[in-house]
Amino acid sequence: TLRIINITVKYAAVAAAPFVLIISVFSRNFTEILLGSDFYESRYIFAVLIWGIFIMVFRVIPQYALNSAKHTKILTILFGITMLISIGLNLWLIPLYSYMGAAFVNLFCNILILAGTLFFTRKKLGVIRFTGFTLKIIAALACAGLVIVFMKNITNFVLLSLIAAAVYFAVIFMLKYFNEEDFGIVRNLFSREKKINFEKEI
Repeated sequence: TLRIINITVKYAAVAAAPFVLIISVFSRNFTEILLGSDFYESRYIFAVLIWGIFIMVFRVIPQYALNSAKHTKILTILFGITMLISIGLNLWLIPLYSYMGAAFVNLFCNILILAGTLFFTRKKLGVIRFTGFTLKIIAALACAGLVIVFMKNITNFVLLSLIAAAVYFAVIFMLKYFNEEDFGIVRNLFSREKKINFEKEI
Protein backbone atom coordinates (compact mmCIF):
# COMPACT_ATOMS: atom_id res chain seq x y z
CA THR A 1 0.00 0.00 0.00
CA LEU A 2 2.77 2.44 0.94
CA ARG A 3 4.60 1.76 -2.32
CA ILE A 4 1.45 2.53 -4.30
CA ILE A 5 0.88 5.75 -2.30
CA ASN A 6 4.46 6.94 -2.82
CA ILE A 7 4.48 6.19 -6.55
CA THR A 8 1.02 7.69 -7.19
CA VAL A 9 1.79 10.92 -5.33
CA LYS A 10 5.17 11.15 -7.04
CA TYR A 11 3.64 10.94 -10.52
CA ALA A 12 0.60 13.11 -9.77
CA ALA A 13 2.71 15.85 -8.19
CA VAL A 14 5.25 16.12 -10.99
CA ALA A 15 2.49 16.25 -13.61
CA ALA A 16 0.31 18.83 -11.84
CA ALA A 17 2.99 21.21 -10.52
CA PRO A 18 3.87 23.07 -13.77
CA PHE A 19 0.21 23.64 -14.64
CA VAL A 20 -0.42 25.12 -11.19
CA LEU A 21 2.55 27.47 -11.56
CA ILE A 22 1.58 28.58 -15.07
CA ILE A 23 -2.09 29.11 -14.23
CA SER A 24 -1.14 31.06 -11.07
CA VAL A 25 1.28 33.37 -12.88
CA PHE A 26 -1.04 33.90 -15.85
CA SER A 27 -4.29 33.86 -13.86
CA ARG A 28 -5.39 37.10 -15.52
CA ASN A 29 -5.05 35.62 -19.00
CA PHE A 30 -6.71 32.32 -18.12
CA THR A 31 -9.55 34.09 -16.29
CA GLU A 32 -10.30 36.20 -19.36
CA ILE A 33 -10.17 33.16 -21.66
CA LEU A 34 -12.29 30.86 -19.48
CA LEU A 35 -14.69 33.33 -17.86
CA GLY A 36 -14.50 36.52 -19.92
CA SER A 37 -13.33 40.05 -19.19
CA ASP A 38 -16.28 40.64 -16.82
CA PHE A 39 -14.58 38.36 -14.29
CA TYR A 40 -11.21 40.12 -14.49
CA GLU A 41 -11.23 40.89 -10.75
CA SER A 42 -11.55 37.16 -10.00
CA ARG A 43 -8.04 36.42 -11.27
CA TYR A 44 -6.50 36.42 -7.78
CA ILE A 45 -9.17 34.05 -6.49
CA PHE A 46 -8.49 31.76 -9.46
CA ALA A 47 -4.77 31.75 -8.62
CA VAL A 48 -5.43 30.80 -4.98
CA LEU A 49 -8.01 28.11 -5.81
CA ILE A 50 -5.68 26.37 -8.27
CA TRP A 51 -3.21 25.79 -5.42
CA GLY A 52 -6.07 24.28 -3.43
CA ILE A 53 -6.66 21.82 -6.25
CA PHE A 54 -2.94 21.01 -6.30
CA ILE A 55 -3.04 20.22 -2.57
CA MET A 56 -6.03 17.96 -3.21
CA VAL A 57 -3.90 15.92 -5.60
CA PHE A 58 -1.73 15.07 -2.60
CA ARG A 59 -4.39 14.65 0.07
CA VAL A 60 -6.77 12.35 -1.78
CA ILE A 61 -4.19 9.54 -2.00
CA PRO A 62 -3.31 9.15 1.72
CA GLN A 63 -6.99 9.72 2.44
CA TYR A 64 -7.87 6.78 0.19
CA ALA A 65 -5.15 4.66 1.86
CA LEU A 66 -6.58 5.32 5.34
CA ASN A 67 -10.07 4.53 4.10
CA SER A 68 -8.88 1.27 2.51
CA ALA A 69 -7.14 0.30 5.77
CA LYS A 70 -10.46 0.73 7.65
CA HIS A 71 -9.38 3.88 9.50
CA THR A 72 -12.61 5.67 8.62
CA LYS A 73 -13.09 6.97 12.17
CA ILE A 74 -9.88 8.97 11.90
CA LEU A 75 -11.04 10.50 8.61
CA THR A 76 -14.47 11.32 10.06
CA ILE A 77 -12.92 13.15 13.03
CA LEU A 78 -10.36 14.91 10.80
CA PHE A 79 -12.98 16.13 8.33
CA GLY A 80 -15.34 17.10 11.14
CA ILE A 81 -12.71 19.27 12.86
CA THR A 82 -11.70 20.82 9.53
CA MET A 83 -15.34 21.59 8.70
CA LEU A 84 -15.77 23.44 12.01
CA ILE A 85 -12.57 25.40 11.40
CA SER A 86 -13.76 26.19 7.86
CA ILE A 87 -17.11 27.49 9.09
CA GLY A 88 -15.45 29.66 11.73
CA LEU A 89 -12.86 31.11 9.34
CA ASN A 90 -15.47 31.78 6.64
CA LEU A 91 -17.69 33.62 9.12
CA TRP A 92 -14.68 35.75 10.05
CA LEU A 93 -12.93 36.30 6.71
CA ILE A 94 -15.76 36.52 4.14
CA PRO A 95 -17.20 39.78 5.61
CA LEU A 96 -13.67 41.23 5.54
CA TYR A 97 -12.28 39.92 2.24
CA SER A 98 -15.32 38.57 0.35
CA TYR A 99 -14.50 35.82 -2.19
CA MET A 100 -10.77 36.08 -1.55
CA GLY A 101 -11.34 35.20 2.09
CA ALA A 102 -13.33 32.11 1.09
CA ALA A 103 -10.58 31.08 -1.36
CA PHE A 104 -7.88 31.29 1.31
CA VAL A 105 -10.04 29.33 3.76
CA ASN A 106 -10.46 26.61 1.12
CA LEU A 107 -6.69 26.46 0.58
CA PHE A 108 -5.95 26.44 4.31
CA CYS A 109 -8.44 23.65 5.02
CA ASN A 110 -7.01 21.52 2.20
CA ILE A 111 -3.56 21.95 3.74
CA LEU A 112 -4.94 20.94 7.15
CA ILE A 113 -6.52 17.78 5.73
CA LEU A 114 -3.33 16.95 3.84
CA ALA A 115 -1.22 17.36 6.99
CA GLY A 116 -3.67 15.26 9.01
CA THR A 117 -3.95 12.43 6.48
CA LEU A 118 -0.16 12.29 6.02
CA PHE A 119 0.38 12.22 9.78
CA PHE A 120 -2.07 9.38 10.38
CA THR A 121 -0.98 7.46 7.27
CA ARG A 122 2.57 7.54 8.54
CA LYS A 123 1.48 6.62 12.07
CA LYS A 124 -0.87 3.79 11.08
CA LEU A 125 0.65 2.42 7.87
CA GLY A 126 4.33 3.40 7.87
CA VAL A 127 6.74 5.92 6.36
CA ILE A 128 5.74 7.95 3.32
CA ARG A 129 8.73 9.39 1.45
CA PHE A 130 7.82 12.78 0.00
CA THR A 131 10.85 14.93 0.86
CA GLY A 132 13.21 13.82 -1.91
CA PHE A 133 10.98 14.31 -4.91
CA THR A 134 9.25 17.37 -3.40
CA LEU A 135 12.58 19.24 -3.28
CA LYS A 136 13.23 18.34 -6.93
CA ILE A 137 9.80 19.64 -7.93
CA ILE A 138 10.45 22.89 -6.04
CA ALA A 139 13.82 23.28 -7.80
CA ALA A 140 12.23 22.68 -11.22
CA LEU A 141 9.41 25.13 -10.44
CA ALA A 142 11.97 27.74 -9.37
CA CYS A 143 13.81 27.40 -12.70
CA ALA A 144 10.55 27.62 -14.66
CA GLY A 145 9.53 30.63 -12.57
CA LEU A 146 12.79 32.43 -13.35
CA VAL A 147 12.21 31.85 -17.07
CA ILE A 148 8.75 33.38 -16.75
CA VAL A 149 10.09 36.39 -14.83
CA PHE A 150 12.85 37.17 -17.35
CA MET A 151 10.77 36.50 -20.48
CA LYS A 152 7.36 37.79 -19.39
CA ASN A 153 7.66 41.05 -21.36
CA ILE A 154 9.30 39.45 -24.39
CA THR A 155 6.72 36.97 -25.66
CA ASN A 156 3.02 36.11 -25.30
CA PHE A 157 1.78 34.00 -22.41
CA VAL A 158 0.91 30.91 -24.50
CA LEU A 159 4.44 30.54 -25.89
CA LEU A 160 5.97 31.43 -22.53
CA SER A 161 3.81 28.80 -20.82
CA LEU A 162 5.12 26.15 -23.22
CA ILE A 163 8.72 27.29 -22.69
CA ALA A 164 8.30 27.26 -18.90
CA ALA A 165 6.78 23.76 -19.01
CA ALA A 166 9.67 22.55 -21.19
CA VAL A 167 12.23 24.03 -18.77
CA TYR A 168 10.43 22.45 -15.84
CA PHE A 169 10.47 18.94 -17.30
CA ALA A 170 14.05 19.35 -18.52
CA VAL A 171 15.16 20.17 -14.96
CA ILE A 172 13.08 17.26 -13.64
CA PHE A 173 14.98 14.85 -15.89
CA MET A 174 18.33 16.50 -15.14
CA LEU A 175 17.72 16.00 -11.41
CA LYS A 176 16.91 12.33 -12.08
CA TYR A 177 13.43 12.59 -10.65
CA PHE A 178 12.53 9.30 -12.30
CA ASN A 179 14.60 6.30 -11.23
CA GLU A 180 15.07 2.85 -12.74
CA GLU A 181 11.99 1.56 -10.93
CA ASP A 182 9.86 4.22 -12.63
CA PHE A 183 11.19 3.32 -16.08
CA GLY A 184 10.59 -0.35 -15.26
CA ILE A 185 6.93 0.40 -14.48
CA VAL A 186 6.55 2.20 -17.83
CA ARG A 187 8.21 -0.67 -19.69
CA ASN A 188 5.91 -3.17 -17.98
CA LEU A 189 2.86 -1.12 -18.92
CA PHE A 190 3.89 -1.01 -22.58
CA SER A 191 4.73 -4.72 -22.56
CA ARG A 192 1.36 -5.55 -21.06
CA GLU A 193 -0.42 -3.33 -23.62
CA LYS A 194 1.40 -5.04 -26.50
CA LYS A 195 0.51 -8.45 -25.09
CA ILE A 196 -3.18 -7.51 -24.80
CA ASN A 197 -3.24 -6.17 -28.37
CA PHE A 198 -1.49 -9.31 -29.64
CA GLU A 199 -4.01 -11.56 -27.89
CA LYS A 200 -6.89 -9.54 -29.39
CA GLU A 201 -5.46 -9.96 -32.87
CA ILE A 202 -5.24 -13.73 -32.35
